[in-house]
Amino acid sequence: MELAKLIPSSAEELHHQLALLMVVSGAATFLTLMFGPTAPYGRYTRGGWGPLINSNIAWMGFFLAYHLAPNSKISPLAAVGIAIQIVGWFNVMQADRILTSLRKPGETGYKIPQGGPFRLVSAGNYASEILEWCGYALAARALPAAAFAFFAFCNLAPRAWRHHKWYLSKFEDYPKARRAVIPFVW
Repeated sequence: MELAKLIPSSAEELHHQLALLMVVSGAATFLTLMFGPTAPYGRYTRGGWGPLINSNIAWMGFFLAYHLAPNSKISPLAAVGIAIQIVGWFNVMQADRILTSLRKPGETGYKIPQGGPFRLVSAGNYASEILEWCGYALAARALPAAAFAFFAFCNLAPRAWRHHKWYLSKFEDYPKARRAVIPFVW
């Protein structure tokens, strides 16, 4: 294969190639996190697990993926996507408040999160973030946004599943109807 064929000839083609790379890396991440070792995330992040992406750079990429997409006009479908994204964002904020208020200063031990998205899933924060990015993808109606939503799912869903399994093993009184990350399903 000629090297010239691998180099994108337009910004749209570059967008497309980067989005496909995100889909492929998302699938690899999902499989690794489901069947490989547990990897630290969020406040548990530490060195030794590969490169970290500065969140400001990641957010700029999402912003550009949306605003540079050829079809970024607000349609009824985009409005629904924006509404879903906002609901997801509010749920993320609520889930974070619930998690940070589980322990009083000086307390140790684990507790079962209650309320908000935790009524339905063990990882209400992860489920809400996935919902948020799915809404974003629907609003953007562009492959890069959909690729990111897919990657977010692939990155967070296995972690949610492991959290769910941990809660079930740790607490005998854990709510049996709760799922890991997708209400009523998984």
